Amino acid sequence: MESSNDGSVGSSFCMLELGFYGDHFKYFFITNGKRFLVEIKASDLAGPGGILEEFRRFTTDLDDPDLFNQFEEWVIGSLHDYLISVAPAPRSRARQPITLLAYFTPQTYALKLKNKAGKLHVAQYTYEPSIHGDPSPRAKVVNGIHDAKTSPNIHGCILRSMLADLPRFLASEIEGVDDNLRDQDMSDMPRKVRRIGTSKNLFFKGAFKGHGYLREIQMLSRIEHALEATILTSRLAGVVMWDDDKDGSLMGLLIEYIEGQTLYEYLYEEKCKGRNISQSIKLKWAAQIESSLRHLHAHNIVWGDVKPENVMINSNNDAVIIDFGGGYTPAFVPRELRETVQGDLLGFDRLKTKWD
Repeated sequence: MESSNDGSVGSSFCMLELGFYGDHFKYFFITNGKRFLVEIKASDLAGPGGILEEFRRFTTDLDDPDLFNQFEEWVIGSLHDYLISVAPAPRSRARQPITLLAYFTPQTYALKLKNKAGKLHVAQYTYEPSIHGDPSPRAKVVNGIHDAKTSPNIHGCILRSMLADLPRFLASEIEGVDDNLRDQDMSDMPRKVRRIGTSKNLFFKGAFKGHGYLREIQMLSRIEHALEATILTSRLAGVVMWDDDKDGSLMGLLIEYIEGQTLYEYLYEEKCKGRNISQSIKLKWAAQIESSLRHLHAHNIVWGDVKPENVMINSNNDAVIIDFGGGYTPAFVPRELRETVQGDLLGFDRLKTKWD
């Protein structure tokens, strides 16, 4: 976005987390370098003005993209004046790279939306991560199963032995690669990163609960030990640790960066341009993916979530298998075959139909 006449650049926004517990919503987002937690309770919206009814209409089905967009616009719109006062769009300036530590430890404001005489009122209160939660990726590193069982969040634990052979980097050592990002994307979580003082690009994947980072570490570690470098899969480059925890907490993984685009993006572009993929390219990609799967399965490594978004077409026009976090996408792998060899093979057969 171009700079405005007053010298400011375009605002940036990124949703981090949305949790709902009955009639209680917690919504984290970042805008212009500041983080916000907005709590919305139905009981706080009761009263004149129809605010509660409007809120309930938005939240009847947040899986509906249109309703979700309306909900976001309603929340952000109600905070407009407040956000301008505490998180204004930055003035034009030379942009500086941001470290992972800085991105995940911004100044955070906790807010509640309330009905005050028929109008939405913004009330600020003190943010306490231990009480209100923290959307940052963090997995406690423990020595064994006993330590995991005594942890307040057993599902956010990772055994120290899993990290034993992996290069470790502090979050303050890893910075995002700007790569001419648009101003409105500057609040997005850094994905393309590098170690400060180096030029090698890496891909960062955060240790978010429920995002398969434990499985990804296991699978990628096994790939490093069992498979040749020529096999076309993503490769683990190390892990990122939080600076502020003497016992060690995992922030995320570093994966070798693949220049290119996903198969999904490639197919979409070709469709928009009215072009068909040549038969020779189809055969090449099919052979590459089949060869990679054969080697993976021979070492009891299952890909998992087979879909076009999890295949990269690299700068050499080769098909590279990525994302070993597991799960399944019903259009490609049925639930009963998730994370199985049979699921991989069925998913691969269905994947090939996407470029036919």
